[in-house]
Amino acid sequence: TAKQGGDLGLFGKGVMDKAFEDSAFALKVGELSGIVKSGFGFHIIKVTEIKPAHVKSFEEARAELDNEYRQRKAEQQFFEKAETMANLVYENPDTLEIAAKELGLPIKTSEFFTRKGGSGIAAEPKVINAAFSDEVLARGYNSEPIEIAANHRVVIRIKEHKPASPRSLAEAKQDIAEQLRTEAAQQKARRVGDDIRKRLTAGEDPQVLAKQYQVKWEKPGPLMRDAGVAPHAIVQAAFRLERPGKAAEAKHPITGGVALDSGDYAVVALYSVRDGSPAAMEAAERLALQRQLQRTRAEHEYQRFVDELRRDAKVVVQQDKL
Repeated sequence: TAKQGGDLGLFGKGVMDKAFEDSAFALKVGELSGIVKSGFGFHIIKVTEIKPAHVKSFEEARAELDNEYRQRKAEQQFFEKAETMANLVYENPDTLEIAAKELGLPIKTSEFFTRKGGSGIAAEPKVINAAFSDEVLARGYNSEPIEIAANHRVVIRIKEHKPASPRSLAEAKQDIAEQLRTEAAQQKARRVGDDIRKRLTAGEDPQVLAKQYQVKWEKPGPLMRDAGVAPHAIVQAAFRLERPGKAAEAKHPITGGVALDSGDYAVVALYSVRDGSPAAMEAAERLALQRQLQRTRAEHEYQRFVDELRRDAKVVVQQDKL
């Protein structure tokens, strides 16, 4: 915050490094601290404003409470339907029709895909693994519910399977040429990305580099793990990087790179990390998160229970009675 004269703005307890926080909250408005050592270095702190904690009135919190209630009810309905779906596809392993009719859900058919995946949900590793599992591919049963995103589950089964077979050169020629062009472009993008990373780490201006390499440079600001303002792969790459405060005095950003599904290559620059704190959350928001975690844990426990039942049970399918 050097450009703001070191102003950190207002913050509550549980946000800053403990040593920094303890010293800041012991000061009065206008007072200066001594030298404070934290995990990020040495500081001299001056308190310029203290804003007392404020409890929202019902009218102020109405919109937030209404949203939380709707979200909680939606999640409750989702988990109830997910449990019903899991039971129906398990009890009727040879068809999706019964579960689809009971829950009013569509049955969709994907294009053919290989063990390397395909398009849509067939690009999801969990879906690919399930599709080529012995349970689904060899025995022809429904898969277990597959979680491919938050509040998004699918069950798959084989409609048609074509064994792998060699293609003639004439049949594969166009695909091979396209694949070679794609691989060459991806390798070039990665090389350019590595050059940009090196120059960023050396302290060069990202805007200048973006103009020079004719690429797009975006600064979305602070990101959370579930942020929707940047592609998920980029957010994941950012959270895998080393904390700037522990590398070379954090004079320059910590950089990383990630290949995107589109074939593009993204350079990620991490300038700072601000730890999350349950204490800084609104009480209603914290309660909603606790309930969500409890539901998620309960669902995982239930799924493990079902898996154990399946593993220990002997299931006989009477084909002549179906």
